[in-house]
Amino acid sequence: MKCTKCKKEKEQNEFEFRTDRNSYRTVCKECKNERSREKYEEIASKLSERRKEVRKLNKEEANRKARERYWKNREDFLAKARNRSGYGSSNPEAMNKWKEKNKHKCAAHQAVVRGVKNGKISKPDQCQVCGSGDKLNAHHHDYQKPLEVIWLCIPCHKKVHSKYFNSGGV
Repeated sequence: MKCTKCKKEKEQNEFEFRTDRNSYRTVCKECKNERSREKYEEIASKLSERRKEVRKLNKEEANRKARERYWKNREDFLAKARNRSGYGSSNPEAMNKWKEKNKHKCAAHQAVVRGVKNGKISKPDQCQVCGSGDKLNAHHHDYQKPLEVIWLCIPCHKKVHSKYFNSGGV
């Protein structure tokens, strides 16, 4: 058989059989697949552009939905992040840049470390919000008073810093 698209002579098994017409297609499988790929790419690019336009128009709504989706599936998102390469490794440049911008915070953190070491501050065994005995972090409400801290477990500390989470008065 001869393909009407590429004009090459090919075996019969290289053409698709149409049961609805009880005959073989006139275009070979290779040419048909190539055309399908081109059509798919064309449709996909149009769809992608349309989605971008819709997202621009509804950016706030899309962001709200994304936040809701994150908080609903937070554990899954965090598990995926933990499995990514580079998770937990610090970026020295970014860390140095942050330290340069936040010298007062670094000084307060160091004051707490020294205070605990010297016995000026006592570190409790439990979170001051939920009573959990997990690893505790010192939280500063005011960095100008470096030794005035509350001791929070990691989940409570994250809640205090999250602007999207209703902390309930921490």
